[in-house]
Amino acid sequence: MKKIGIFCSASDTIDRVYFDRAQELGHWMGENGMTLVYGGADLGLMDCIAQAVKEAGGNIVGVVPSKLEEKGRVSTLPDSIVHTHNLSDRKDIMTEQAEVLVALPGGIGTLDEVFHVMAGLNRLPQQTGDILQHQRILRQPAWHPARPGQAGVCPASAKPLFQRGRQPG
Repeated sequence: MKKIGIFCSASDTIDRVYFDRAQELGHWMGENGMTLVYGGADLGLMDCIAQAVKEAGGNIVGVVPSKLEEKGRVSTLPDSIVHTHNLSDRKDIMTEQAEVLVALPGGIGTLDEVFHVMAGLNRLPQQTGDILQHQRILRQPAWHPARPGQAGVCPASAKPLFQRGRQPG
């Protein structure tokens, strides 16, 4: 295993503990000669893990959709950049290039990436990690913190997307 794909948050407003864990993972990857394959943004956990990999001597591949380039949010850290038309292409390319995929805390976009990979596998992963009980996002609303005092990973403005409608009948 040399190439690890990371799906994660591009938000800077999530709890600090998630940044600490992403930094630990990034340092481990760099120290062990791993290549990070990630979304290429200069924000949130994406930027944090890329900085840690680079500091520890690892290689970085940024898979960058055109919308990210238009917004001027492309990181300067990648050793190489793969340009994509859209987010769907980015997911496919990351899945193709990485030998292992890891999902760190994130919001709706990260969930989309996880489900995209799972749907492509046509089965549930054999093993999943649960950094700081982040999988609770599948069990409780994502705008609620995992623990008291933490910020949720999805903005409260996303709450209407998760509201249940009335059952027919």
